[in-house]
Parts: sequence; C-alpha cells; structure tokens
Amino acid sequence: MSKTFLFIGFSFDDPNLENILSRVRIMLEGNTRTHYCFFKEVNKNDYEFRKIKNKKMKEAAWKYAKNKQYLKIKDLERYGIKAILVKEYSDITNILKKIESIYLSKNIFISGSFDDFEKYCVRGKVESFVENLSKKLHEEDYKITSGYGMGIGSSVITGVLRGSKTTGKENLDRILSLKPFPFHIEDRIEREKIWHKYRKDMLKNCGTVIFLLGNKKKEGEVQLADGVRKEFAIAKTQGMNLIPIGATGYVSKECFKDMCNNFEQYYPNSDKNLNKAFQKLGNKNVSEKKMIGNIIDFLKLLRKYHMEM
Repeated sequence: MSKTFLFIGFSFDDPNLENILSRVRIMLEGNTRTHYCFFKEVNKNDYEFRKIKNKKMKEAAWKYAKNKQYLKIKDLERYGIKAILVKEYSDITNILKKIESIYLSKNIFISGSFDDFEKYCVRGKVESFVENLSKKLHEEDYKITSGYGMGIGSSVITGVLRGSKTTGKENLDRILSLKPFPFHIEDRIEREKIWHKYRKDMLKNCGTVIFLLGNKKKEGEVQLADGVRKEFAIAKTQGMNLIPIGATGYVSKECFKDMCNNFEQYYPNSDKNLNKAFQKLGNKNVSEKKMIGNIIDFLKLLRKYHMEM
C-alpha cells in the first residue's frame, strides 16, 4: 500500500469495518503505513453531558466516554491508524486546508518567457539554466506545470525528462503537466477573456509559482511580458507561494523587488532565514548551479515555514 489514508466520518464501531482492517493488517504485516482519522475530543461541555443534571452522574458519564475514546484510539493503533483529536469539528476544515496547501506546494508552475536576455544576470545561457532548474526540481520530487512560455517551455520539458532518467519516474502524467495556450483567437477581448480563465485553471492545481525573466518583442522592441505579470497577480490573489527569480531580470525582477519591499505581506510571520534565502534569488552574476541551489534552499525553508504555521 503506497497511499496514506485520512478517515473522515467513519464509525469505527462498525464490525464490518473492523473485519476489513484486520484483514488488511494481516496482508501487510511488517509493511503497514501510518494512516490517520479524526476524533472530536470528549468534552464536559458536550450536549450529552450538559443534559445530565446530577453532578456525580455527569462526571461518571464523562469519564466513561473519555476512557472509551482512549481505548478506541489505542485499538486503532493496532491497525496503523493514528487518531487526531480536535476540540471542534470546524478544526477539521482548518487542518484539511493546511494539508491541501502543503500538498499543492509540491506542484510548481514555471511562469516566464523571453525574446531578449540582455538583463539576464545568471552566468551561462538561459536555456541551460531553465533546463537544469527543471531537472533539479524533478529530482527533489516536485511536479512541474508549464504554460509553454516562449523560450522557456521546451527547456522545462527537456529538464524534467532528463531528471526522470535519474529518478526512474517516467510516468509523464505524474511528473509534468503541459498547458500550451490556445492561440489564433482573433477577437482581442474574447482572447483576453479566454486566456484569463485558462491561467486561473492552470494555476489552481499548483501551490507554488517560479517566475523567470518575462519579456517579449513587439514590433522589434523589447517589452515586459504582460502575461507573466498577470500570472503573478492571479497567483497572488489565490494565495500561492510566489518565487520570482530577480536575477533573471524583466518582470521577474520587478516582482522580486515588490516582494523584497513587502515580504511580510507575502509570507506573514516568517523568520529572517526565509527572508535571507529569498534575497539570494536576486544575486547577480552567480553561477547557474549556485542560483539553482539558492532556489532549492528557499523551497525547503518555505516548506518548513508552512509546516510550522
């Protein structure tokens, strides 16, 4: 069994369920993963005790229920199921949101595009940096999503495929998601509307966005890529982890500066180590290998930050 289960709303008093759990335990003897379930902690203020007027009877009923719950919890441990006690049922929703946030943080969207690299400040070629960053992210067990941004998309694919040779994870659906934009929509207003929805749909299954460069050429002139800006705005609205690599210049540098000036707004109650690691993403003229290392270090601290919140 390779999955971890979280049981919600199950009655563990059901003899049929107990029979199934017993059989599973026997089948997986020695290879049992830890699974989880929720229990609302027995409280004297629960209605079933408040309605008892006699103090001694109320105390006895509460102690009985408390002991019964304790024994049930210990019994479930035999099946590899650990109980999580909550004070209120609403706590379950908060815990599930946190689990979702931590899970999605391992799904990274790489946003970026480039026609020009004059202001790119990482040593080496852009394509090599993007490819090796994608390879390293895969090796660190991140799933990558790409909108196939101009100049970026093919390097992302190559990097993940190279990484999969190392890890042996070759099921593309599990390691890489490609979302190329629908072009050839002539009506500008309709195109903008469709692209905005498309961007939101692309980002909703990711928890982290890495921004690289962000420029394009229009009529021979280099311009900042408004698409990368829009992806930053959507990701910010959706409360995602934003990681603009300032050293790559252009829109990414613009977003990086904004976050440096308002770091507490983006990562509330974070410690100085997270901020310090973020600042390194703007370091100029560092090697490709060093910058990739800085990104991985920040991601690890970011995961720790979310686990401790």
